[in-house]
Amino acid sequence: MSTHKPPPAHLPRLRKPTGLSLPALFTCFYLMAMFLPRLIPVGMFLDGMTYASISRNMAIGVGSFWQPYFSSTFWLPYHQGEVFYEHPPLMFGLQALLFRLLGDHHYVEKLYCLLVLLATLGLMRAFWRSSFPAQPANQHAWLPLLLWYSMPVVIWAAPNNLLDSNVAVFGLLAVWLIYEGMQRDRWALLALAGICVWAATLIKGPVGMFPLAGPVLYLLAWRPPWRWRYLGYAVWPTLVFAGCMLLLWQHPPAREFLTHYLQQQVWGSLSQAREVNPSAWGRWYLLRSLFIELLPALLLSAAGWWWLKRRQGAAKLSNSQRKMAVFFLLTALSASLPLMLSVKQSTFYLLPSLPFYALALACFTLPVAEALSQLKLPQRYRLWIRRGLLAAMLAVGLYALSLWGVVGRPKDRKLVLDMREFAPHVPAANCIATCPALMENGALHAHLMRFYRIELCAQPSQTPFYLYETRCGEQQLNWLEQSGYSPLNPQARQYYLYMRK
Repeated sequence: MSTHKPPPAHLPRLRKPTGLSLPALFTCFYLMAMFLPRLIPVGMFLDGMTYASISRNMAIGVGSFWQPYFSSTFWLPYHQGEVFYEHPPLMFGLQALLFRLLGDHHYVEKLYCLLVLLATLGLMRAFWRSSFPAQPANQHAWLPLLLWYSMPVVIWAAPNNLLDSNVAVFGLLAVWLIYEGMQRDRWALLALAGICVWAATLIKGPVGMFPLAGPVLYLLAWRPPWRWRYLGYAVWPTLVFAGCMLLLWQHPPAREFLTHYLQQQVWGSLSQAREVNPSAWGRWYLLRSLFIELLPALLLSAAGWWWLKRRQGAAKLSNSQRKMAVFFLLTALSASLPLMLSVKQSTFYLLPSLPFYALALACFTLPVAEALSQLKLPQRYRLWIRRGLLAAMLAVGLYALSLWGVVGRPKDRKLVLDMREFAPHVPAANCIATCPALMENGALHAHLMRFYRIELCAQPSQTPFYLYETRCGEQQLNWLEQSGYSPLNPQARQYYLYMRK
C-alpha cells in the first residue's frame, strides 16, 4: 500500500508552470515596458510623421502610389515639385491600406508600428527555431529578441514609423527564405526571397538589396561539398529580383518615379550633393555608431559568459552554432558596411542589419541561455516570479494607456498644444502663410499636415492666415499689425495664428 499522503486541505497544491519559460516571460515584459509607453503618446519623429502624412494622403486620394504627395511646399532644398520622390512608395502604399481600413486617426500609424515590430520579432523567432530545430537551443528564441531590443536605436526607432524598420522585415524574410531554400534544395523559396528583396528595394532603394548576397554567404559559412546547383542557387534570387525590376520598369508611371528617385536621392547621396553627416568621423561614422549600438548586447553577453565560467567552467559552441553565428554575422556586415559608400549617414540606417547582429551574438551566447534553463529554482519561487512578471506586464499596459493623448516628445509639446487651439480655425486642405524661418521648420510642416491637412506657404496673398513665432522677428510682427491682422490665439505658448480682417 502506498504511504504517500496528500497535502493538507488548507495548503494550496502547487501546479507546475506551463507556457513561456521565465526568461521568455521576462523578455515579453521588457519588450512591453520599452515599447508601449513610447508608442501610445501623440507624435513621433519627424520622418515617421511625414511618412504617415503621405500614407494618409494616398488613402484619401490625394496623390497616388506612383505620385505620393506630402504638400506643395517642402522644407528640404533637394525636393522639387509636388511629387514626393525622396523614397520609393511601397511602405506608403502598405500604410495607406491601414488608413483606408481604419480611417484618419492618429493611432493608425501607431498600430502600423506595432505590426512591424511583431513581424520583426516573429521572423527572428522563426528563423532561430528553424536554425536550431533540436532541443534545447530551440527553446531559447527569446535570446536574440532580448539582445536585439537592448540596442538603443532599436528602442528609439520601433515606435517612430521608419522606412528602415520595414526594410528589416523584408530583409529578414528574404534571408530566412534563402537559408531554407539552400538547406532544403527548394528553388521556389529562393525565388520568393528575390521577390522580398524587390519589396525591400521598393521601400528604401538599394539598401534593401543586401539579402542577394545570402547564398554566397551561406556557402562561406557552411562550406558544404561543392555541387553545381549551388551556382544556380547563388544567382537565382538575383535573377528573380532583376526580372521583377525589369517588369516594373515597363510601367510608365513607375519608370518616371524611379528615374526621378535615382537622380534626386540615390545619385545625390553618392555624389555628396545632399545631406552630409557633419561628424568628424566622416564615412566611418556608422562604424562608431554600430559599436555604440551593439555595446549593451555585447555587455549582456560578456556578463553571461563571466557568470557561466564561474558556475561551471569553460563551455564550447557546437559546430552548427558556430556556422550559424558566422552566417548571421556575414549577413549583418553585408547589410551595414556598404552604407559607408555614402557620406549621408544616420544611425538608424543600421536598422536592417541589427537583427542579424543580434542573431549572431545569440548563437555565441547560447551556452549561457542553456545554463540558465538548468537552474534549479524551487517551484514556489518560480510561481512567484511568473506572477510578478505577469502583474508587471499588466501595470505596464495600464500605464501606457494612461498616456493616450499625451504629447510624447517634449520639444514638440508647445507646438502640439498651440496647434490644438489655432488649427480648428483653418479649413482642411488649406494653407497658412509664414515667415522664411518657419518655412524651414520640418516638425511644423509635418504636424500641420498629419493632424489637420494644412500646408505652409510663403506668400501671404495666398491665404488670410499667418503663423507667427518669435523667430520671425519684431519687424514681421509690426507688419502684421499694420496690415490688419489680429491674433486668433493671443494666449499661445509659442505659435500665434493671425487672421487678416
